[in-house]
Amino acid sequence: MSISSTGVGSGLDVNSIVSQLVAIEKQPLKTLQTKSSTFQSQLSAYGTIKSQVSALGDAASTLSSASSWSVQKASSSSTAVTATATSSASPTAFSISVSQLSRAQTTASRSLTSGATLGTAGETGALTFNLGSWATGSFVGSSAITVSGIKGDDSLAAIAAKINAAGAGVSATVLKSGSQERLVFKSSNTGEAAGFQIEASVGATWLDSLSFKDLSTVAESSSGMQLGQTGLNANLTINGVAIESASNTLSDVVPGVTLKLNQTTSTPADVTIETDQEQVQKNIQTFVDSYNALT
Repeated sequence: MSISSTGVGSGLDVNSIVSQLVAIEKQPLKTLQTKSSTFQSQLSAYGTIKSQVSALGDAASTLSSASSWSVQKASSSSTAVTATATSSASPTAFSISVSQLSRAQTTASRSLTSGATLGTAGETGALTFNLGSWATGSFVGSSAITVSGIKGDDSLAAIAAKINAAGAGVSATVLKSGSQERLVFKSSNTGEAAGFQIEASVGATWLDSLSFKDLSTVAESSSGMQLGQTGLNANLTINGVAIESASNTLSDVVPGVTLKLNQTTSTPADVTIETDQEQVQKNIQTFVDSYNALT
């Protein structure tokens, strides 16, 4: 029996044979890689077309809306009054004079050394915020919110946090000046009807310095908060017609137009509402560009 083997002395090119066998085995993989590359190209092209079709659809939808052909813009001759307009606004022009801005009521407590407390540990009390109006000089309430769980050893910052968390109709802030600090309250809304009165719970005399029962307290006091300012309504005229507003932003006076009062005026501010031709042209150009990109 004879035994033969390939290798040295056999005369066969082993390396070449192995390389060719490996190349043959790789052919299916190369075919799959080629197909994968083709699919990736097709997928990328599909994504591009899909994006272009979507952009064209959006542009066409914009043009199909009646509001896109009646886009309105607002301009003002003065920074004292700014204006914005929606498509429902009609072209017009008017003059605005502002004699008074609306504002919120504010009060401030007496000064305390930073970190000091109003009472002592073990004492508890509550503050009741009566919301209403001081327009007649005396308070007329409309609702009330009580903030309970105020402790005698609470810092002013802790008291402020409890009031803010309760949504009592006022915002509470601690102001510091050197080694002293004061607790100040401000109505959450502006206007005469957004005033407040504060009552300390019965027996919690240490809370009396945070009470506010009338408009006569105009200095720091241990028996009540100092009045900063009362709430006011904005007073203005539009083409000579008097208008009063609890807010400095008026969105229901001129249909489709929002007016913002920034300061009082010495001369009337002229406001103009007109069709925004530039925006209309931009909408048309967007459609044209989207169509051309697709075709």
